[in-house]
Amino acid sequence: MRLNSSLLPGVRVPQQAMINSSAFRIALGKDGVSIWSTEIFGQAEPSRVRDFLSRAFAVPEVDAVELRRQTSFGRIRYGAAANPGRIWKKLSQALTAREPAAPSASEEPARRIDAGLVYLETPRATPVRVSRIGNVLSTWRVRQYAESTLQLSHPVLRNRRDVVFRLEEELAALFGVQDFRASAVTGCVSIRLDPKALSAERLARELEKAWPRLLAGHEGPPSRKRIVAAGGLVGLSYAGEFLVPALLPWAKAGVTIYAFPQVVKAAKDLAHGKVGVFALYSAGLGLMLFGAGGSPFTASVMASFMQLWPQLTHRKIVRSQRRLFGEQRRRPVWARIAGADGSDVEVNVDELRKGDRIIVRGGERVPVDGVVEQGSAAIVAGAPFSADRIEDRSAGDVVSAGAFIHDGSLTIRVERTGAHTSASYVDSLLPHTLLGGLPSSLEAERVANRNAKPALALSAAAGFLTPDLRVSRILIRPDYASGPRLSAQLSALQALAQGWQQGVLFRNPAALDRLASADVYVIDDSAGIARRRWKVAAVQTIRGVSSELVVGYAAAAYRTSRTEHGRALSAFGSNGKAAESSLDALQRAAGVTRYRDSLGGEIAIATSGHLTASKLEVPESLQAVLAQSAEAPSRPRGVALALPPPLRPLWVSRNGEVIGVVSFERRGEFVGKQVVAALRSRDERARIVYVSRGKKRSEAQALAAALGIEFGGCGLSPVAKAELIRGLGGQSLWIGDGSDPGAQESIAASSVSLSVAAWSHARPDVADVLLREQGLDALAEVLELGRAHARRLARDYRTVYAANLLAASGALHPLANGLHAGLLSHLGNGLVYARNAWALDRLASAAVPPRARPEGQRPPRLKP
Repeated sequence: MRLNSSLLPGVRVPQQAMINSSAFRIALGKDGVSIWSTEIFGQAEPSRVRDFLSRAFAVPEVDAVELRRQTSFGRIRYGAAANPGRIWKKLSQALTAREPAAPSASEEPARRIDAGLVYLETPRATPVRVSRIGNVLSTWRVRQYAESTLQLSHPVLRNRRDVVFRLEEELAALFGVQDFRASAVTGCVSIRLDPKALSAERLARELEKAWPRLLAGHEGPPSRKRIVAAGGLVGLSYAGEFLVPALLPWAKAGVTIYAFPQVVKAAKDLAHGKVGVFALYSAGLGLMLFGAGGSPFTASVMASFMQLWPQLTHRKIVRSQRRLFGEQRRRPVWARIAGADGSDVEVNVDELRKGDRIIVRGGERVPVDGVVEQGSAAIVAGAPFSADRIEDRSAGDVVSAGAFIHDGSLTIRVERTGAHTSASYVDSLLPHTLLGGLPSSLEAERVANRNAKPALALSAAAGFLTPDLRVSRILIRPDYASGPRLSAQLSALQALAQGWQQGVLFRNPAALDRLASADVYVIDDSAGIARRRWKVAAVQTIRGVSSELVVGYAAAAYRTSRTEHGRALSAFGSNGKAAESSLDALQRAAGVTRYRDSLGGEIAIATSGHLTASKLEVPESLQAVLAQSAEAPSRPRGVALALPPPLRPLWVSRNGEVIGVVSFERRGEFVGKQVVAALRSRDERARIVYVSRGKKRSEAQALAAALGIEFGGCGLSPVAKAELIRGLGGQSLWIGDGSDPGAQESIAASSVSLSVAAWSHARPDVADVLLREQGLDALAEVLELGRAHARRLARDYRTVYAANLLAASGALHPLANGLHAGLLSHLGNGLVYARNAWALDRLASAAVPPRARPEGQRPPRLKP
């Protein structure tokens, strides 16, 4: 075989031979070719290896390439062949030619496969096997392959629970992955795909790109070593106490070794003058070792429970967050680029560039931030997917990555892609594992350490006053830490999930604990409380139809909607009885909502664009409105994505006849009126202060007076605002635009902050809480989330204390012992866990999204 010096020193190799030289060796075989070369495989920079892979896999018969870079070895595998010489000839041509050689008429064309994505940055001692999945080269090994199922394996997965955890997070974020199961024991992952949304080839490409994140990404699950050790001690101590007495000393020794780290921590605490839970655990160990009746079985059972609750809490949080936030994280990995001739070409999303035009159809996700250039669609702008969040989008409107196309089709001009989209940044803020920095978690530790002191004192007193140590062992067994710890985590996740479903994102989960204690509210002028709401401006009808009926028809279609149309129609207050309709009867499509009224009439509420496309005859008296409300042209390239579109008119038709149109204008009441009402309803004595950077004092004072709040000052610099907030005292809640650079000082001076900035400005926003969709309208819901979180924590503390009190009271019963007390205490922890886990399951069940559907199929009905 002749190999070009660009890869290996040029040498002609006879068939069925092995050639040795100082630079390389080649061994030819029926099922593969082995090559030893420091020039190719021994280099630290992998470009030569990538070129080698690309050339080798240009031969169709090649199945895999094994690489062992530590020994400068590579093996090209092609399976057993009756005539390997033909394959050798192809390999020689592929490996030596500057360009792939022209094939003969009887041979398949040799075409290089891109090896740029193959992850070769693993340690040199780690063997690498590269195989082909479709037209993609991957280090993942295919175990089983079908159209909708795929089983992959990789040696890195074995005994690496952290890598498996990160792999599961990656799979949960891929649009088209319906189910998966990974194992650190076998190193395998089984995946079920939606073949309409994702192919095995595209999946392999994404998983290969994900290796840096898989090896060094989110923190993995807690180690299982201690819980396994505690479980082993349970068996050993049971055998020693009840079956084989000779094993009892070994059981006590095992429990002592297991608990020794806690003794060390207790000693460190005592050296600093602290007495806490570690001292309590150490005292329990001492009572087991010294004195009659010491039970290693009881100690090992309690140690198992202490390890069980963190494991269960972590598993519940991981599984719940994948169900609760998984749909927000899901992104398509491919897109259709619109061609100039009207055709479209499927490309990988990471190949998109600003200015490209892509087509997104019904049942699919928008992969980028962009502006609609053509088409019309009913979309759900973000998770969760429900009927009250459907909005219309047409030419000139902004769409964000992650939006679900409920019905219709859009041609979108790309503005931002990949990690630059706001949705990508938001995904990084959603929880993946345990929540860090929670004040309630720190409070749980403080309370547990505080309770350890009286428990130790009572146990010591009982030891002096009673002839045996039974009462002391009972009083020292209640667990004051596990219940509050798991309650803080699970309750916080509930609040984050509830907030997300209401359009609220907690950038800093610690804000949950601070919301409930806020008593001073600082409203910044950047909050937009002086902005007017949308309202119904005019209702024009044909002769013989009342304006009340037309508005009633429109209001019935939007009566549960959280969009601006729904709020404006609801504020108008007209709901004609003839328009009454069951919510389940509403059919939402691109630019139109259809239903039947109480008299059986077919009602359609449509946008101007849909009305024009449907070619309905518009009465002459309404044609002027149609001309004025023509669809807006595509936005120029310099326009900010955050600019909101105007509220377009709604056309009402009955039985195919246009009977009226409802127009809107931004001249309603001040937005701040509802904000102040929400704050007053929470606390009538709350102090609400308005601060402004504007210099018109009279206007600012008039606005504060109109809203019935305190005027803090105008013409204030960012530093002056921060000083004013500090001077107010109490627990302050700042409300404003957190993406404004001038807001950072005010946010730092406040106990907690809420931002009403546009969703596209999430990346520079530094506020604790982002009001994602409804803006200030969600303020009351945010405050209630904090209060509900505080109520859950208080309820769980009551449960834990009741169980521990019952456990301690066992000292009064002559047959009770430390095991009984410990089991009763952990029963309380179990009740706290079960209650919170059940609530999370309910929230997750409500987050079930619609699935992608074949083109031409009717849009799915979304949950109300």
